[in-house]
Amino acid sequence: MRFLLLFSFIAAIAGISSCVQGPPQYPIEPNIEFKSVSKDTLLSGDSLTVTLTFTDGDGDIGTDLSTSPQFNSPLCDLFSDSSVIKDPYWSLILIDHRDSCPEARILPFVEPTGKFDDLSGEIDFYTSLLECKIAGCSGDPACVEDKLVYTVLIKDRKGHLSNPVVTPPITIRCK
Repeated sequence: MRFLLLFSFIAAIAGISSCVQGPPQYPIEPNIEFKSVSKDTLLSGDSLTVTLTFTDGDGDIGTDLSTSPQFNSPLCDLFSDSSVIKDPYWSLILIDHRDSCPEARILPFVEPTGKFDDLSGEIDFYTSLLECKIAGCSGDPACVEDKLVYTVLIKDRKGHLSNPVVTPPITIRCK
């Protein structure tokens, strides 16, 4: 009987301790995963919403709006010290596979509100006026659609870049 009582007590303690959770264990670098796009086919000039999920171990997602862009780099600059990827102001980078030009955006400043700094959630970003970029297609009836694929990265306020994620191909109807 004592054995059964002791076993029940140990099982109860183990059950209670499994309910007490510590902080989530996310790395300090943001980690993102592709979730969805609002459309997989659109007309030239339409807009699109892309949804990502994210985690960040030190809770420093989003742009501090007391700062401003530091660099005025050429549009398709990815690698110099003055690229939008290295500018601390920009927190969302989209790279269009058709021309490798980055498009920089800001994410809203997120302040951790709980007991721990770790963050997780979803990011929706909107991109508008998507156009066909097929070279030499002006007036050519054979050019009916273009395929858009983005590589997406986010950057936290300490400059840590996330893993890149790639969207599935999105068809843009040119005509």
